[in-house]
Amino acid sequence: EAPKLSIYGATKNNLNTIDLHIPQQCFVCLSGVSGSGKSTLLNNVIYQNLLAQKGLSVDDPAQVKDIESARAISDVVLIDQSPVSKTPRSNPASYTDAWNEIRKLFAKLESAQSAGMQPGHFSFNSGDGRCDACSGLGYERIEMQFVSDLFVPCQTCEGQRFKPEVLEIQFNQLSIADILNLDVEAAIRFFADYPKITRCLAPLVDVGLGYLKLGQPLNTLSGGESQRLKLVRYLGKIAEKSGHALILIDEPTTGLHRADVKRLIGVLQKLVDAGHSLIVIEHNIDVLKSSDWIIELGPEAGVGGGQIVARGTPAEIAKTDTETANYLREAFDERRTFNEEIAVVEPAAAYAIQNPTFEVESPMSREFDIQHSKFPQTLHVRGAREHNLKNVSCEIPHNKISVVTGVSGSGKSSLAFDIIFAEGQRRFMESMSAYARQFVEQMPRADVDELNGIAPTVAIEQRTTKGTRKSTVATITEVAQYLRLLYARIGIQHSPTTDVPVVSQSPNALLKRLQSLLKEHGKPLTICAQLIRGRKGHHQPLADWARDRGYSALRIDGVIVPLDHFKKLNRYSEHDIDLIIAKLSTGQSRSSLNEQLSSALKLGKGSAFLLDANNKIAAWLSTARTDPTTGEAFPELDPKHFSWNSPRGWCPTCRGYGQIFDWMSKDQEAAIDLPDDFEHGDRCPECEGARLNPLSRAVKLHTKKGETVS
Repeated sequence: EAPKLSIYGATKNNLNTIDLHIPQQCFVCLSGVSGSGKSTLLNNVIYQNLLAQKGLSVDDPAQVKDIESARAISDVVLIDQSPVSKTPRSNPASYTDAWNEIRKLFAKLESAQSAGMQPGHFSFNSGDGRCDACSGLGYERIEMQFVSDLFVPCQTCEGQRFKPEVLEIQFNQLSIADILNLDVEAAIRFFADYPKITRCLAPLVDVGLGYLKLGQPLNTLSGGESQRLKLVRYLGKIAEKSGHALILIDEPTTGLHRADVKRLIGVLQKLVDAGHSLIVIEHNIDVLKSSDWIIELGPEAGVGGGQIVARGTPAEIAKTDTETANYLREAFDERRTFNEEIAVVEPAAAYAIQNPTFEVESPMSREFDIQHSKFPQTLHVRGAREHNLKNVSCEIPHNKISVVTGVSGSGKSSLAFDIIFAEGQRRFMESMSAYARQFVEQMPRADVDELNGIAPTVAIEQRTTKGTRKSTVATITEVAQYLRLLYARIGIQHSPTTDVPVVSQSPNALLKRLQSLLKEHGKPLTICAQLIRGRKGHHQPLADWARDRGYSALRIDGVIVPLDHFKKLNRYSEHDIDLIIAKLSTGQSRSSLNEQLSSALKLGKGSAFLLDANNKIAAWLSTARTDPTTGEAFPELDPKHFSWNSPRGWCPTCRGYGQIFDWMSKDQEAAIDLPDDFEHGDRCPECEGARLNPLSRAVKLHTKKGETVS
């Protein structure tokens, strides 16, 4: 006889002194109408009493005379639909422990080691690599009074969670932020050669969560998704443990498509095959008919329930006269044909005429002729392949309300926004003149074979935009967006100090300038490469890296320190660290100078500088945007540099307001030092009301009349 979990005299809620014997090492389902006592039996009777037997604290156990297990239970786990996390910091990558392996992989890259970065720099929850403004959250929290709090992208890192120097480290052309934006299935393909990572992520696909992004906050998951994610974590634990575990699950199929249910059944069966006991509350007929044993509670809800009305195999339950039996009989009835099932749902002719049709492209469907469409006024999509869409073709009638539906992650937004909306907007832009198009960022062409019958499209977002103190006519009418793009693309950058246009120099030009500088000084100069700017940490790994590659000294906070005498720095203070490449003299050959210069530019990401005998910077060398007078280098222009709503562009004194207000000194998050003798509402003395920082104000456009406009 099979071992059993025996319960005697259980009383709780509507359960009244019931006795029950549940087979162990089997797939057991609890079924019955809502309110019949299933959750009370699973949680209060079984789970909490077994925990109490192990000496653990419990909240609200049911009263039982006795509960016995024929087989020793090594572990008892309840997987319910409560949220996995209440904050947006946790995500599928961290929850499955895949993120630890990904961080280690990035830390082993040569570019990371040369920058002195360790796995902690690639953590968004701690360490020195996360964005300081949002503490690696990627979002700023807006507290709401009567609804859930809102999270908006951080203006400093733009939702990427990390500092710019961390984002520069790439593995197979993807940064650490790009990795977080991969869905689970894409990540498994990307890390196919790293089994430690794929082993952590594979169970997510098994339970139908392959569409989740690695960086998706867990507090955004539905109850069913959270439950299956908990199951994923325990799948790994079970594989590592020996013994007999009792796993209790509350409706794991919530929100799943029937195809995903089939895959989930396979995962649950693996637990049973491993020698564990599984008890599941479930209403899904596919799960019920696949189980080994069914216990049905009822016959009604509330005071009319709490009784064991049937127990046995699915085939035995189907022969009884219970609520579940009626549906099990239909599932076991093999005489129904596919055509009969369609007829029960809706007449085929009516469906073909009244509804848009969706189909997956097949070899025969390539002969589809748009002229023979059922709808003369119809939007036709053929062969859509954006994101997870697989050659989808559809017809959507004009002048009607059409609804795109499906399970989460099934491709609804991809079809509506990335195919139809994007292509409609792109074609509208093509109708404009070439002169107008050059100033506007156009959407990329959608991955679709054919799209006809489309007019200019509009996407209406689910939020209302309200003006703020920073709003202007340009921002409300969206003219500001085009102006920002215009200045970023064709604006001529000038030095904020000398007002001289910056230039880009080739390595050969820099070599000539280096030779000229050596002749001018007449003394040896030391060439250095910038490695770290304003980063906290003790930086011992960076010193070890430099020593291993034969370098002899670092320039730390303006002081040259031999590597043999290097000691760990104050990890709580920001440091500037430069690498001493070599001493240069006029007597060196051109090839030797070129080798040292190339090495400095490579390690300094396009920038290097020269030190004189007094350890003072003699000159700068840069392949990027450089002031030819001072040698000062500047970043590549981006539309954000011309936004007074972004830290990249706003004036640091007034933070993009153009005026000084007395409340600015009381701002808890970003208080500023107010100028002396100011009055509330005065024009900002730094930007004089321009709102932008000196770098952005120095970019100018040259008009046809010969004027320059900043």
